[in-house]
Formats: sequence, structure tokens, C-alpha cells
Amino acid sequence: MRQTPGGDWDNHTLPAKDAWVARTTSDIILERLRHEMNTTLDAMEVNELGEDGLMSKRFWNLDKDDPRGVKFRAKGGGSPITDCESSFIRFQCYLNFPRCDSEGLSLILCRSVCENYMRACGYERDLYRCGDPRFHGSDGPETPLQDVKTLEYDISYRAPFPGAPFKDNEFDRSDPYQPVPIVVCTPSILNVASSRQLCTGMVLFSMVFLWVALLYICWYQ
Repeated sequence: MRQTPGGDWDNHTLPAKDAWVARTTSDIILERLRHEMNTTLDAMEVNELGEDGLMSKRFWNLDKDDPRGVKFRAKGGGSPITDCESSFIRFQCYLNFPRCDSEGLSLILCRSVCENYMRACGYERDLYRCGDPRFHGSDGPETPLQDVKTLEYDISYRAPFPGAPFKDNEFDRSDPYQPVPIVVCTPSILNVASSRQLCTGMVLFSMVFLWVALLYICWYQ
């Protein structure tokens, strides 16, 4: 976006934001695919950081002819995108287009959105960032280390994870066989961790062209 001399963003509009989210999400995916499909790195048996060990194939569906699932969506063969990529797209969609409550206030992300992303992408358990920020990076509270010379303790700064803090889903379980989601977080949809219902139930925007842009982000980027 362009910034004016006065400090305001002259094109800070909803369509511009939609386009930025779509473009940024696509750029992140393509950059990851570029690394995962790099045959030189595989031959050297190093990851994108130059460290020993083959890189995890999270976004690449292992189909060189259809890495983006274009042929698959057109029902012309090919392969679908990975569960990891799908969960990443959902994460970005819910993060940037939150559901609103009855008073029109944005709802923070449901913890299930974060957990589904971490599990689908196969991240190590100690890398999960879906819980209390105080415990990020470990299974319990962090123990500070003391310098034997200065007797001072070190300080760790845990970078905030996008979307945090998260909130647990809540359900009306009057009927134990058909629990009804209570709208307390984004997206507050039953079985969202495995559902293909992307971005449904959102009421942040009412203009038709914004709905079209949102669906484009979630399904085709």
C-alpha cells in the first residue's frame, strides 16, 4: 500500500486488504514449494537452512506436473494440494477475516484452527504455539539459566504466534449426538479441523464483491 506524506494510507480499502492477503498467502506457499521441490537440496541432503537432513515436504504434494493441484481441481488428473497447505490457507483466512459476535465485534481464533495447522503440517510437538504463550517452545514453564560469573539470569523473549491468544471451542451438548457450536471464536464450526467448509459463517462483510474475494483467497490461491 502507498503511504501519503501525511502518514495516511491513501488506498487502505477493504478490496486492497483482500488482495494483499491473497497475494501474501500465495507468495508464502510458493516460496515454501520452491524449497521443497529443490532437487539440489535433496541431493545434498540438507534443508532450506543448510542443515543436515532432508527437508520436510509439507506443501508439496510430490506431483511435479501438478504441484498446485490445478489439474486436480479441473478434474483432469493431477493431485490435490496437501492437508498442510489447506490448513495453512484456512489459518490465514480465519485470521484475516474473523467471525463477528452479535454485537459486531471480531472474535479471536479458535484453538482448533492452530492445532489443525500444526498437526496437518507435522510440526514437532514442542513447536506447537496453540497454548499459553508463557509455555511456547516447551511442555512446561521455562527455567531461566544463571550466569556463574555475573549471577544474572538470562531472559527469553517468546515471539507471539499469529492469531494468539486462542480460545477453546464451546458447544451446546443438550443433544449428545448433535452438539451445536456456540459462537465464541473464529470460526466456531463443528468439526472444523477436518471440514472443507472454509470461511463459512463469517459476517464481517456484507458486500457481495468482498464475499467473492474471500472465497477466491480460500479456494483458488
